[in-house]
Formats: sequence, structure tokens, C-alpha cells
Amino acid sequence: MHVSTRAALLAATLVWATSASAQTYTLEEAVRTAVASSPQGEATAARLDGLTAVRSAADTNPAPTIDGTVENIGTPGFSQWQIDGTYNQRLERGGKRAARVGLAQGDIAVAEAEALVRRLDLASEVQALYVEAQAAALSLELARSRVEIAETLANEVQRRVDEARDP
Repeated sequence: MHVSTRAALLAATLVWATSASAQTYTLEEAVRTAVASSPQGEATAARLDGLTAVRSAADTNPAPTIDGTVENIGTPGFSQWQIDGTYNQRLERGGKRAARVGLAQGDIAVAEAEALVRRLDLASEVQALYVEAQAAALSLELARSRVEIAETLANEVQRRVDEARDP
């Protein structure tokens, strides 16, 4: 189980535990609360923001460069300096920009799909825990009922013994 999933489940459990006395959650509310309090949402949003920036950068032209060199400066015996400068602008052909943009767009689609899978995994874990909690609550109710029946039976037996009906 991932750390973020554990944190989300812990947060949902804490939210559920603090308000358990006030209200009970339906399965849908428990899943909604767990997904809303999960740190995965913020992490996914940050990742998508980064990938959107990468996509924007992929849609730009290559940056031009300027290079310069200076020679024969400060050497005795030379009275001439040599200064060179170059300007470079890379020209793209063959749909390279479209390929970069397509790759970045694909990365965004993969990140969105992974986020959906994480949310569905979290919902599945919350559902399993919800069913487990419901089963535990029913087991507790059944145990209380058994204790009540046993106490009633013990009281009836004691009453009959006290009245000397059953020797």
C-alpha cells in the first residue's frame, strides 16, 4: 500500500472517527471524504501543472544562440586582436515540434489515467474497509444481543432457583 494511500485512509478514518458520534457515513460519503482528503489530488494537480508547462515548452521554437571569442588579447608582440562572433538559429523540419507536443500531450494523458487509477484504488480500499467496519458493527450488535439473551436466561434461572421450582 502506498504511503499516500495510507495517509488518505488515515485521514478518512480520523475524520470518520471524530464525527462518528455525530453521524454515520454512507459508503458514498466515506469514499467521497477519503478521496477529498487524500494528498493524491494535490500531487496530481502539481504533476499536471508541470506536464502542461512541459507541453508549452515543447511547442516553442528552438532558442537562438550567440557565441563569441576574443583572441590575442594581452599577449606581447601582437598588435592585433581577433574577435569572432556567431549567431545560430536551428531550423526544424519534418514535424519535430508536432512530435514533441504529441509526446508531451501523451504524458499528460498518462498522468491523468494514473491519477484515475489511484483514485479508484483508494475508493476500492475504502469500500473494503467500509464493509469490514459494517461487519464488525453487526458482529458487535450480535454479541450484545447474545449477552442480553444470556443475562435474561441467567436471571430466569436464578428466579426459578430462588422460587425452588427447579431443584
